[in-house]
Amino acid sequence: MSLIAGAGLSAIGDSQRAGAAATEQALAALGGVPPKLLIAFTTEQHDQAKAVRGIRAAGGGAPMIGCCSGGLITAEGHTPSGVAVLALGGELEVALSIASGLSTAPTASGEQAAEALEPLLACAEGQHNLALMFADGLTGAMAMDSALSSISAVFGPLCPILGGAAGDNLNFGHTSLFANDVIENDAVALALLRTGASLGYGVHHGWKPTGRRLVITASEGNIIHEFNGRPAFEVYRQQIAQLGHAEQLHTVSRFHPIGFPQMGGEYLVRLPFGVTDQGGIKCIGALPSHAIAHIMEGDPGSLVEAATVAAQQAMRGVEGKPVAALVFDCVTRPPLLGERSSEELARIREVVGQDVPLVGMYSFGEFASAEGAPSFHNKTIVVCVIGQ
Repeated sequence: MSLIAGAGLSAIGDSQRAGAAATEQALAALGGVPPKLLIAFTTEQHDQAKAVRGIRAAGGGAPMIGCCSGGLITAEGHTPSGVAVLALGGELEVALSIASGLSTAPTASGEQAAEALEPLLACAEGQHNLALMFADGLTGAMAMDSALSSISAVFGPLCPILGGAAGDNLNFGHTSLFANDVIENDAVALALLRTGASLGYGVHHGWKPTGRRLVITASEGNIIHEFNGRPAFEVYRQQIAQLGHAEQLHTVSRFHPIGFPQMGGEYLVRLPFGVTDQGGIKCIGALPSHAIAHIMEGDPGSLVEAATVAAQQAMRGVEGKPVAALVFDCVTRPPLLGERSSEELARIREVVGQDVPLVGMYSFGEFASAEGAPSFHNKTIVVCVIGQ
């Protein structure tokens, strides 16, 4: 038997009933085939423990991983409050882990979570690995970046790592991660899959370089101190006409992130969010040192097109008819798309197939092995497609 999948969504207010209802709907599509993995996303309006209890009870104890998100993505569209579940059955082996202490010991946290799953990395001919990664998005991008690097060091280059950072509905208060019955914050959770099914994924954002090329001449961690030997904010402000004072950076930078060209011609994007007293720019995520950079721009059209590109990239890795799709979409993208936000999902479904079970989350950062190396992304959409 190849893989089989089903998706479920519930907007019931009672958290335990919502978890159970979404799971039951997903399992119904399996036609009695036992689930091997449940991937679950919730929102902050729910009691997370009760939602997990409902999922676990309805799932009959099947392995379950997931997190609280900034919103749900299903075939029905964007849902700001609810529980969504993707159930996978058939030829699939799964191992789960969760490790706390992400904010204080991110490297150790990532290593602990990854090393617990190492035995499943051994693949026979014709088998593939896929790692799903979820991390507390409120701990900070630098911690998540460090954890991702340590996980990648354990799993190696042949295991793609995909996922999203847990969050809330942009209240930046509290979030949760789940692995079976364990519920944590300040943690990283992993699911390692081994299957003979084909796997494909795509990563795109739709942001394009503008203005002259810049060189980072001084940086540290997530702070760009200088572009071309001058204070970074001064240079950034000169290229963005509508930006006057540092207090305006957060508003303007949503439309003008900073991009770094990669080997394959794409750009790794970082969102500026603050200015230091010395005129440096604080960004969400680690920065390449002494790198070339561009200030980026985009519009609803280019952002929607990114969903098409990511889905097309994912489909290139799939053999036969797709069985299921996962989507990790940055929580900052829908506000920029406005009335066109529903077009992202429509584009993905046009490429993947209207009847393919699909579940996703709006994330506080995305994890994806773009161009071979796993990276932490901002303002990006990641599509994973599982084939037969």
